[in-house]
Amino acid sequence: MIRSAACLSLLLCAGSAFAQQPMHNPGVSWSYFDVGLQHVSPDRDALDNGTGAFVRGSGEFNQNWHVFLGWNRTPLEGSMAFTGEGGLPGVVALDDDVDRFNIGIGYNLPVARNTDLFFRVAYERVGSAEFRINVDGLPPATAKLENTDGFSGELGVRSSFTPRFEAGASIRHVSLDEPEVRVNGNLIATPTLISDDSVTSAVLYAQFRFGNGWGILAEGELNGDYNAFMLGARLSY
Repeated sequence: MIRSAACLSLLLCAGSAFAQQPMHNPGVSWSYFDVGLQHVSPDRDALDNGTGAFVRGSGEFNQNWHVFLGWNRTPLEGSMAFTGEGGLPGVVALDDDVDRFNIGIGYNLPVARNTDLFFRVAYERVGSAEFRINVDGLPPATAKLENTDGFSGELGVRSSFTPRFEAGASIRHVSLDEPEVRVNGNLIATPTLISDDSVTSAVLYAQFRFGNGWGILAEGELNGDYNAFMLGARLSY
C-alpha cells in the first residue's frame, strides 16, 4: 500500500510539472495545408455575394524559400439591364461557378525571432463562366467568359506573437489578361458586368493554434472591386 501511494505521488508530481511547462512558440511556418470556406462580396450592384470553398498549401525547401499553390471556387451570380440595338430592352444574367488557381514561389526573411517578411510571385488563372443574354423579341443567347491568365505579386509580414496566436498583413497585386467574351462563337466587347483585369488588395490574416499542428485561420482581402473573407483550418507540418 505504501509502495502504491509513493508511485501515485510520483505520477501526480510528474503530471503537475508537465502541465506547468509553457507551450513552445513554434514561430512562423511556411509548410502548411489549408481548407475552408470563402465568401466574396463584389462591389457592384449587378453581382450578388457568393460563398464557396478553397484549398491551398505551401512547402518550404530551405530557410528562406517556399513554394505554394491554391484553388478556390465561388458562385458568381447577378444580372444587369441594358438597351440593345433599335432601343430594345435586354438583360444579361450571370449564374455560374468560377474557379481560380495559382501556383508560385516565395522568399521569406526572418527579421526577428518569430517574425518574417515575405515576397511572393505567382501564376494566376481564372476559369470560364457562362451567362445568358435576353433581348425582347429575340431568341435568348448563351455567352461565355473565357479562361484568363496573369500573374500576382505580394509583399507582407507574418508574426507569431504567442504560442497560440499568429497574425500578418500584406499588399497583393493581381494582373490578368484582358478577358474575352464570346456570343455564339463571336468575340464581343467585355460587358461592364465583368470585373477589371487588374486589382491591388490589402490582406489581413490571423491564426489561432491548438498546439498539435492544427489551427483555425481567418483571412480578409479588401479592394475596390470586391471583398473576400476566408475561414478554415490549417495543418502546419
